[in-house]
Amino acid sequence: MDQQRQFLQAYEYLCHIGEAKEWMEDIIDSELPPAVELEEALRNGTTLAEIVQSIKGQPLRIFRDPKLQYRHSNNYAHFFNFLAEVELPDLFQFELIDLYEKKNVPKVIYCIHALSWLLFRKGIVDFRIGNLVGKLQFEDHELEATQKGLDKSGVSMPNFSGMSANFNVEPEPEPVESEDDRIDRELGENVATILDLQAQIRGALVRMRLGDMMQELWDHEHLIADLQSRIRGDWARQIATYRLDMRRFSITLQSAARGYLVRSRKRGEQDFWRDNTPQVLKVQNLFRGRKARAQVQHIKSRIQQQEHGIREFQAAIRGALERLRVGNRYAETRDTEPATVHIQAMIRGALLRHKVDREWAELQASEAHIADFQAVSRAALLRRELRTDQESLRQHENVVTLLQAAARGILARKQNAEMQDQLVSTSVDWSAVQSKIRGDAARISFGQLMSALYAEEPQITDLQSKIRGNDFRVAFGQTMSALYAEEPQVVDIQSKIRGNASRIVFGLTMSALYAEEPQITDLQAIARGGHVRSETANTLALMNAQEATILSLQAYIRGFLSRQRHFSDLKALQEQTPAFVDLQSASRGFVQRQRTYDILCQLNAQEPEITQLQGDARGMLFRLEIGMQLGQLEEHEEAVVELQALARGIVVRQKHVEKQKFYRENMEKVIKIQSFVRGRQQGEAYKSLTSGKNPPVSTAKNFVHLLNDSDIDFDEEIGKSSTATCLVSY
Repeated sequence: MDQQRQFLQAYEYLCHIGEAKEWMEDIIDSELPPAVELEEALRNGTTLAEIVQSIKGQPLRIFRDPKLQYRHSNNYAHFFNFLAEVELPDLFQFELIDLYEKKNVPKVIYCIHALSWLLFRKGIVDFRIGNLVGKLQFEDHELEATQKGLDKSGVSMPNFSGMSANFNVEPEPEPVESEDDRIDRELGENVATILDLQAQIRGALVRMRLGDMMQELWDHEHLIADLQSRIRGDWARQIATYRLDMRRFSITLQSAARGYLVRSRKRGEQDFWRDNTPQVLKVQNLFRGRKARAQVQHIKSRIQQQEHGIREFQAAIRGALERLRVGNRYAETRDTEPATVHIQAMIRGALLRHKVDREWAELQASEAHIADFQAVSRAALLRRELRTDQESLRQHENVVTLLQAAARGILARKQNAEMQDQLVSTSVDWSAVQSKIRGDAARISFGQLMSALYAEEPQITDLQSKIRGNDFRVAFGQTMSALYAEEPQVVDIQSKIRGNASRIVFGLTMSALYAEEPQITDLQAIARGGHVRSETANTLALMNAQEATILSLQAYIRGFLSRQRHFSDLKALQEQTPAFVDLQSASRGFVQRQRTYDILCQLNAQEPEITQLQGDARGMLFRLEIGMQLGQLEEHEEAVVELQALARGIVVRQKHVEKQKFYRENMEKVIKIQSFVRGRQQGEAYKSLTSGKNPPVSTAKNFVHLLNDSDIDFDEEIGKSSTATCLVSY
């Protein structure tokens, strides 16, 4: 019981700290350190300033630094100004040194409690601080350390329980247990039984799953062995590849780190000399100026010794030199005038010839490109003209076709009529003539034809194939030449073809008239064959003469068809461009994700080594930076020390002046508080003397006079204690 009573004060104090911690976390909406560490966390004043910032809803200039320094007092200023704005009584406020130097931390917690009740009473905050006494648990060593700190500080514990009465706030009503709370309470009471049952159920389920799994493994043992061997082989290959890659990576990283360190060192040296450039230049200027002044002084002294003679001699020398220079220039100019003009003309000619040669060489070097460009230009112009003619002919294609057909029909009918008139007007015995001619010609031609056919049989076969190909090319060439050109040769070919067609029509007509005469038919067939062969030979000759034109036309047609196919393919590709782009982007994204995943896997595998290397590199760089800063500070150590001493003196004097001003303005309050504190201490000491166990020696010394006093003095002491208690309650 003595030990529990000894730690009761520390436990209640830690519970009050926990209450303040929860209230501050609700205000700033962030986590704070545990209650046993909150005193140290509040010393920089950052949390106090954040409370003010959250309540006001406007940003403040909060100084943040992990190392505690006097600039954190600006954070205290924000909190003290806010206390003045909400008009918190001075009785509940604390001083800067109470928290910054941990002189009276319970007073700080007491101030936070008072601020929470005041804000709740004014409606600024819609919730009030809670009561956690008896609800929190702390370790024995934490309670012991807290109690030692309280005993060492020697401060009295404020009365946290009377806070609601001080601010006229009604206490919270006792909560009514709901059905859900009852269920939660009963479940909490039977946690051990429920956990035991759940553990047994989980164990049974795990054993069942384990049995099924073992049965499946036994059934597929050979497959598992094969898979394990494959996995081991793959892992071995991956590990070997990974080690090689990491070796290359580590070598590359080390080289990069060494290069970076060397560059950093050189950059540091350059920055050092650059920062000290004014001092170096100043020293150099001083040395140069001193040396120059010494030389000038020496020269002046020597000149002053020979001043008159030197001046006269210098004037004479300058006059003679100038006259000599002017005479030489005049003579040289008169003597070399023709040669100078000739040289200038030669230089101009050489420059002009050099320019012409350079341009001619450039033209010769670019001759092939210029010829190609000219050919391309001519081809483009020719294709444009042909395209224009083609479009104009396409517009009148139907009219031209009808006109050509009508002209051919008129010519054929005219020739047929003339031939019929000539045949009707003659009185020759055509039957005898024809029979004789047919007989002679048939016998002669039959013999010649048979001999020629047997001798030229292979050539006839080739000629027939060529005639068929030539017939097709002639027909195609006639059609395209009629559409795209009007050369005289092509017109002659067309006229001859029309004449041949008319003669063929006439032959057909004559064969129809004399169809019943076999000899005439044979003669006509032979004649027609010879005529066709002659016409075919003529046509081939004309086509050979116009072979270049026909080839160019065919090349143009092929190019036009190829371009049309190319344009159609491009159009189809353009229509499918979104699909291609999506496919390409998806492919690239998949490849990039795979590459990124592989890199991340490698980095995760080597994370400890990379972290260690990065830590070493950062440490080395940080030490290098600190070394440079320390070197710079050592150079200006005396000035820095003097400046720090002046700054500390100014700060201490300002604090002393502020304290004196504050004590002068609040002297009456200070006296009242001192009397209140003395009375409270006296009452606590008397209580420990009368009802406590093993009171301190100082308390016994203070009240040793009561052993010899009368009952009146005892009553007076009791009255003083009652008065002090009333003041505390007030």
